[in-house]
Amino acid sequence: MKRHEVSSDAPSVGQSVTMPRHAQDAEDGMESETLDQERVEPGRQERTPNGNREAPIGLFREEALSASFSARSDGAALMPALPLRPIVWAAVAMMLAFVLLLVFGRYGRSVQVVGALQPEGGQIQVKAPIAGVVTELKVADGVTVTRNQPIATVESTAFSRAGDETHSATRASLERKAERIDDAIDSERFAVRDASRTAATRLALVRSEIGQVENEIRLLDARGGPAENTVQACLERKEKGIVSDLAVAPHKDRELEIRANRASLQRTLASLQQDEASLLQAVRDDEQRAQQQVSELRRQLDDIEIEKIRLAGQTSRVLIASAAGRVLRVTAREGQTVENGDLVALIGTRSDRYIARFLVPSQSLAEVSVGQPAGLSVTGYAREKYGVLAGRVASISPAGVPSSQLQAPDSESIGGPQERQLLFEVDIAIDENEFATKGIPLRAGTRVEARIQLKRRPLYRWLIAPFTEHLSDPLPDESRLPSRNQ
Repeated sequence: MKRHEVSSDAPSVGQSVTMPRHAQDAEDGMESETLDQERVEPGRQERTPNGNREAPIGLFREEALSASFSARSDGAALMPALPLRPIVWAAVAMMLAFVLLLVFGRYGRSVQVVGALQPEGGQIQVKAPIAGVVTELKVADGVTVTRNQPIATVESTAFSRAGDETHSATRASLERKAERIDDAIDSERFAVRDASRTAATRLALVRSEIGQVENEIRLLDARGGPAENTVQACLERKEKGIVSDLAVAPHKDRELEIRANRASLQRTLASLQQDEASLLQAVRDDEQRAQQQVSELRRQLDDIEIEKIRLAGQTSRVLIASAAGRVLRVTAREGQTVENGDLVALIGTRSDRYIARFLVPSQSLAEVSVGQPAGLSVTGYAREKYGVLAGRVASISPAGVPSSQLQAPDSESIGGPQERQLLFEVDIAIDENEFATKGIPLRAGTRVEARIQLKRRPLYRWLIAPFTEHLSDPLPDESRLPSRNQ
């Protein structure tokens, strides 16, 4: 049986072969015959024309397999086998990158809270001290008040008519006593005024006499100088024997008279000056006594006012501002019935600057620190139009408040009804210029939503969080993708 050899121009592996149908059938028949012969004589060797033996013929030759496969696949190309080693290394590299991302990657979280704008200095709540009816409101929203300024009057409804009559009689008696004291104070003031006028008149006369005496003393001084000179000249002439004692005597008598008159005027002047000092002291004493008397009468009048306030407090109370500030909101109206402890007015102690105050749950507070950024949006001002306002955490209260002690609006201010937990006040500083630029007014009590960016966490903690703790926002924000070394 002849051995069919494949020509050198046979297609190699990976090349397509196109043959007529009858040629393909003939080729298939010859290959089958060759394969059958090789199975019968697997170790047969053929000789070459030069008489040497060839190497053993294998059962599957590359040329035959290639031609056979190309024929059976109807000319389809055979793709080379994919290398496995690069695929394995790529998978390992991807796994390593995933592990590094879990270890060094970070994801951002945030907590969303709802609060309100408040004056930076805080607020003062003016509450009703008794149950009754608001009979008078003395302030309105936006009014500036001073310390101890009356805010409202609450009339009690707890006393009977007989008690009211007794209080009315006592108040009338106190009013009459206060009027008598006022009259006494006025009388004392008039007496002091009259005494001062009399003393001023006498003082004017004394001072006039003092002026006259001083003028006379000056005249005597002017005359005494020449007289002394004349006497001295006469004495010198007497010693020389020019004049006698009889000529010197009149000049000496004149000098002695001037000296005597001057001494008398000096005594009169001293007496008048003493009278002036006595009058001044008397005026001072009278004024001091009058002031003491008026002070005593005013003390009595104050006692009467205190008694009147005490009596009024049994039937009505006047609510006052404990500090200066601006009235943020008056919650009561005249004629309204209030209970003990009901809020009547709210006063801001410093209304020139505002902050946003929120209640943050304790499980999120551990990752909130002063200086962290926060995005703010004001209720009623759409984010799409006004955007998100920038803010930063300014302070955190050192003590928490149990949610069970808060009123309903406060307990819902952190995003909805909360279970029993500890809440902390967090103040966020706002940029008032940004509010003004966007046309958002600053009003106390305006509701504000804030999203506080918490500290970034390693990405692997997100995977183990369901097994270790309950996160309010366990998945990272879609807008904050994990990143390395942040």
